[in-house]
Amino acid sequence: MTATSVDVNEETLEGKLLELWHPLTPYLDSSSLEILKFYVLNLNQPFTLYRVSRELNLSFSLVYKKGRRLSYLRPLESLGDGRFRANVKSCIAAFTNGIISFKYLLNCIKTAWGLGEFEDKSVASFLALLALGLSAREFNVVTGNICYFDEASLHIMRLYRGIVDFKVPGHKCIVSEGSSSERFGRDFISSVSELLGYPRMLL
Repeated sequence: MTATSVDVNEETLEGKLLELWHPLTPYLDSSSLEILKFYVLNLNQPFTLYRVSRELNLSFSLVYKKGRRLSYLRPLESLGDGRFRANVKSCIAAFTNGIISFKYLLNCIKTAWGLGEFEDKSVASFLALLALGLSAREFNVVTGNICYFDEASLHIMRLYRGIVDFKVPGHKCIVSEGSSSERFGRDFISSVSELLGYPRMLL
């Protein structure tokens, strides 16, 4: 099979992203997931927790407790005026916890970051790199700052050398010896392609 005919199916991409992101997202119980799902399915629409309790027919005390914890863990964004909304972390946490589909995850990311013109495979590849970057720095959904596309891109740029020399997925990155020019002179795309198991042309 030639490089130009290589294709990666949706199932492969979904499995790879789930494998990379699942260890980086917090465990959420059923009521927390119900609240999170409401916000994710209404992306970019802020709601108070009182409104959510009425919409979901759950007690306000429960929604308030779980909603505040979701905000603390970062899968929910507080706007500081009593309202909350979903963001990229919400989409990722919802996906790894099995309450939204892979397709909805990609649409969610595209909407949140304004990436409507990008193909699904490009967005999925970026998410894979982002997960590797966070893992290499021992960050996760709670501690990593990934809510805005420009900041997420900056993470990847800062982790350029780390990702190139990242040999063991899920563990610390190993920086090779040699000058900076030698390390930066390596074929970045080929290194990441080998690491992820994705065709070079896809990355």
